[in-house]
Parts: sequence; structure tokens; C-alpha cells
Amino acid sequence: MILLTIVLLTGATADIQGNWTAVKPAVYLETTPLEIKTNSTLESRDKVDVLFYNSQGEEAGGVYIYFTSTPQYRLYWCSYTTNFPSNPPAAVDKVWRISLNKTSGIRLQIHCNDVEVVNFLLSDDTCSNSDWRENWSRDVEKIAFPEYDTASDYYRLYQQGEGNWTAVKPAVDLETTPLEIKTNSTLESGDEVYVLLYNSQGEYAGGVYIYFTSTPQYYLDWCSSYTTNFPSNLPAAVDKVWRISLTRTSGIRLQIHCNDVEVLNFLLSDDTCSNSDWRKYWSRDVEKIAFSRSDTASDYYRRCRLKRCSETSKSSETDNWWILMELLLSLTLSLRTTRAFCSSKFWFFPSVKVQYSPVEEFCIPLVKDIQLKTISIGSILSVQNKTWTPVAVHPAYRTTIKFIM
Repeated sequence: MILLTIVLLTGATADIQGNWTAVKPAVYLETTPLEIKTNSTLESRDKVDVLFYNSQGEEAGGVYIYFTSTPQYRLYWCSYTTNFPSNPPAAVDKVWRISLNKTSGIRLQIHCNDVEVVNFLLSDDTCSNSDWRENWSRDVEKIAFPEYDTASDYYRLYQQGEGNWTAVKPAVDLETTPLEIKTNSTLESGDEVYVLLYNSQGEYAGGVYIYFTSTPQYYLDWCSSYTTNFPSNLPAAVDKVWRISLTRTSGIRLQIHCNDVEVLNFLLSDDTCSNSDWRKYWSRDVEKIAFSRSDTASDYYRRCRLKRCSETSKSSETDNWWILMELLLSLTLSLRTTRAFCSSKFWFFPSVKVQYSPVEEFCIPLVKDIQLKTISIGSILSVQNKTWTPVAVHPAYRTTIKFIM
């Protein structure tokens, strides 16, 4: 039996396993309806905006729900915005279930809290857009929530009330855990990465745009006035992992790595940003992200996985800010077998080196502004079928964490 006393940290921890999440998740509306959870009130003017795609990324329709005093809906490539034929339930917390049936024509159904509010047969008579059939006839295999969606909080595949919900705007804290985006677009393809940043209230907090031209370029929302060539050449590999991070220890600095090579290190300021409102947006805490509808390059994203220390520059070892501290082991390193741990030390600037026994090294970004100073850890002899995570701490307050085997 293990008794642990854990202090809640104000910073996020890195995901060791680093599972990738599809930017356009797989959804098959004809076999498994899509559910979307909202808590927007009428007259809030919030919007559900979900787009459908086939496996090649071609548009295959979409649904728009508008929270006006009389709620309305619209079907992309078919209808104008119109009132629901049946009033949705009055409850603020709503689950919208969207399904397609193509056994006899193309029929779209929407349920709200298990009440059918739309049952619409698409046809030349009911669709005002002449291209409706070209789009809605495609098999729906992926979905996306563009940045204009302000109502959708979570989505999942309908499983008779079961199944885990996935955040539409996933939680990301770029200061503690960088964002990684996987692409396989070629230069000159014209594809683009376009990820928008938000605070917890859904207010814009910046954005990053990467354009796959013959000479690749970048653009920072609410800062840049035009796209600019990267100051460093990108790695030649077609398969790329972009790592985006923010540091605010001295100003607001955005860094972009591509396949572990730093290609941008940009200090935002009145001199470097042409938009006078840059500070208003980029000073907000980044807690959520969304991928723009115009994003054609991003295939997957994840919170930055731990890097082996051998992949990290050793130049920081000459920096005089080294801070020696004890290792905090806390939830999330998957252990399938019994593994021995011994007391260990770590140091950081700008990354953390963690050693386990047997010797095994990883690096994680500095976790800032955590209300801890020194950590006292009891001896950990072994752990079986548990999950742990190494966490870096910032010298601010003193506390104790005990692990008792």
C-alpha cells in the first residue's frame, strides 16, 4: 500500500507517453453519430460550427448552430440559417447528436438532449446551393471545429451514453508544456499550419501561422504585418514535428523548433510587432488552442513529449543560474513492471534532466511559477502498475511531499 501526500501544482506536467491527437479526428456519421456538448445560453450568440471531410480532406458538408433568442441552424452547402422546426430543450447544458442516413437520399438528423429537433432530407428542392450533392455525397470520415466555434466544449462518438468526451479546444499551457504539431506537407505545396491560442475565457491570446512556400514562412497573429521567411533553414525531411513554446521570464518570447532544430526565437516587443495591440493578446495566459479552418498542413498534435537528454544542447551547463534541487515524482510515467527508483537530483536551465535507476535520462521544459521551493521525498523502493511523472519546481515556497511504501 502506498500513501502519498501531494501538493497541487499550478503548472502542467509534460506527457511522457506523448500520444498524438488527430487535428481532424475520424468520425463516421452514417454508422456512429457525433455528440457535441455545450453550455451556451440563448441570446449569447455563441455558435457550434462543425465541418465534415472525406478521407482526402475534401469538404463533405457541415452543421452550424446559432444561439440566438430563437435558436437557429444551417447546413453548409445546402441551406441558409433558419429556425429549428422544433424547439430545443430549455436546459442550458445540452448534448447535440448529429447523424447522417443515406439509405434513401441524404438525411441529416439532429437530437438535442435526446429530443429530435431536425430531420432534414437534402434534395434539389430543399437545398438552395446547387453544389450540395457534390459535397454531401462524400463519405464523412473526419470532422473539424474551426476557430469560429464558440459554443462546442466537448465532442465524442455516440455510444449509447458511454464514451469519453474530448475537448474541442484542448488544454495547452505553452509556458510549461510546449505544443507539438506533426505535418508531412512539402515545400511549395501551399499548405499551412494555423493554430490559434486562447485563454481560459476563450479570448484570443495569439496565434502561429506556418506557410509551406518554396521558402517556408511564418506569421504571428496580432504581431506580424506580413509573412516572413524563417531566419534559419528548416530540416529537409518531409515529415516534420513543430514544437511551439512561450517563455515570459524576460519579455514575451516565442520559440519554434522543427525536428528538434530551433528555427525561430522571437522576442515580441513594440519594435518587432507592427500591431499596436500585440501586448493585449500575447500577455494573456495560453490555456487552449484551436486549429483554423484554413489549416491544411496539421495532421496531429500533442503536448510536448519528454526528450532524451542526449538530444538537448549541453550549452546551458555553463550558465550560472543552475539550481540544484531534489526530484519530485508525481503522477504519469507508465510503469508496466516493477521498477526500482533511488533518490536523485536534477537541475534545470532551460530544461530539466531527470535520472532514474536503472540509469535512464529524459528532459522536460522548465515549469515556472510553481508554488514550491524544496521537496523532501521518502525513499521509493519500487512501484508496480502505477503511473508517475517527473516534475520540475520553481523556488518560491517551501513544502514537503512524502511517499510512504
